Amino acid sequence: MSRSTLALGLLSLALVAVQLNVFSELRLLGVVIMAVWLWAFCVGLVSSHGAALVASGIAGGYVDAHAATPFGLNALTCVGLAYLGSRLAREGVGDLHGAAIWMAPLLGGCVGLLTPLVFAIAATFVFDTAPWQGSLPASMVVNAIAFAVAARPLARLVEVATGESGSRR
Repeated sequence: MSRSTLALGLLSLALVAVQLNVFSELRLLGVVIMAVWLWAFCVGLVSSHGAALVASGIAGGYVDAHAATPFGLNALTCVGLAYLGSRLAREGVGDLHGAAIWMAPLLGGCVGLLTPLVFAIAATFVFDTAPWQGSLPASMVVNAIAFAVAARPLARLVEVATGESGSRR
């Protein structure tokens, strides 16, 4: 097991603990900030493709084990976000070193805005309408703002912890 894989695994477990114990209780405008979704996206931006998908899937699975959503939905969402981040980084769009300084916050904001909607639509396919019963627009806006603020620092944390640069052209 490489140093970066071990660091990614330990950071993923720590983030899941923070998600379940802090962010699930601390609500802004009645909305839970889904830091695990942003984590998956940032891991995809910085880490190798395979490690990003595995770490994100495991982190999402841990959240699924404790959430009242259909099992596997958070894991699937996290894997999709890691894949998106990985593809953007591979194209140089979300590259922390080659892209403009505002690109990671912009991408994070877009991810935070659209992921709650995609999550609610996906939940509908498994006959879970709970994501629609809360305030979906508030969830989209709060997560978009939180993700825009935290995207670059979180991606830098992944970069420092794993020793990977995120530049994979």
